[in-house]
Amino acid sequence: MTEEYDLSSAQIDQLVTHRVGNKQREEGVEVSTAPSHVREDSMDLLRDYFLGLFRPGEIYAFTDPMNLEDNEVYAQIGKIFDDTSSFVEDSALFAELLYDASLHPKIKNGKLNVVLFRDLQMADELVDAIGLFKSENDVPFIQMHGRSAGFELGHQTGFEIKGVDKGCLIINANRDQGYDVLVIDRHNKMQDAQYWVHNFLMVAPVSNEFNNTNQVLDFTRDFVVNELKGDIEKTDEIDLLSKTMEYFSAQDKFEKAGFENAVLQDSRLIDAFNEYGSIREGGLAEESFDISRKAVSKQSKNFKSVLKLDKNFHVYIHGGQNMIEKGVDEQGRKYYKIFYEEEK
Repeated sequence: MTEEYDLSSAQIDQLVTHRVGNKQREEGVEVSTAPSHVREDSMDLLRDYFLGLFRPGEIYAFTDPMNLEDNEVYAQIGKIFDDTSSFVEDSALFAELLYDASLHPKIKNGKLNVVLFRDLQMADELVDAIGLFKSENDVPFIQMHGRSAGFELGHQTGFEIKGVDKGCLIINANRDQGYDVLVIDRHNKMQDAQYWVHNFLMVAPVSNEFNNTNQVLDFTRDFVVNELKGDIEKTDEIDLLSKTMEYFSAQDKFEKAGFENAVLQDSRLIDAFNEYGSIREGGLAEESFDISRKAVSKQSKNFKSVLKLDKNFHVYIHGGQNMIEKGVDEQGRKYYKIFYEEEK
């Protein structure tokens, strides 16, 4: 079982910053030959900037189609964990590998920070970790300097303290299985952003309670909202999403057959669900696993039981599909008729 981590205890031991451009635009790489200097009063803010967005339950691991040692990021991470004396020089390879993966025209140039962390809490022991963080989006910020008769206002540009654009934290644990890796990709919905996870790091979610629960909920929502779009009424879509969340909230263990019977029920829907699993990338990774309460809580916001009608009405539906009728009047206006027994 993958351990839970407490990142609040981690301390920055070494840090080096490189500039990485877009390879298609031939922007090049600027490799630092000395560590980055961090002012003492900025250290805590910088640690929060690097680590603040990680969610320890979502564990990934390095992969490779043939041999794990052929994953160059994985191999270089192991070299550094074994000997940190050449940290600055060894970190340069990550900048070169990231540059080679930055081929999409929309990929932005940015700063790559490579950080060695000490004293990260894992259960009852302290472990080391290496972080790779790319900052892409400069924003302006106002500076106000006091003067004898008032203030002087100006601005500079920098990165928002709310967190990095892309990052990964490689924890020195489970090395033979590809390490425990935490990943941040704040723009991962865009096709061009997939390079961070798939082309540069080459990591994949590990099979644990959190990832399995998260994956099935993602899959089911995508099936209901996208694959069935146009084939079922909006109220039926909401009903399926509500039943899905009810199942995961009530059960301790996911069983695919039981889920299909409890939620999908109709044999045609079950067949379509299984067919979608055979063609969708990733499919259903596991058919039986313990359900993670953290993953269910995280996903609950994506399973809304709200019927939105123009800009005027939001109807919350929590069941009772047989009490709702849809129609069109003689003037062509669409309507829903809702029956009820008691007003509260």
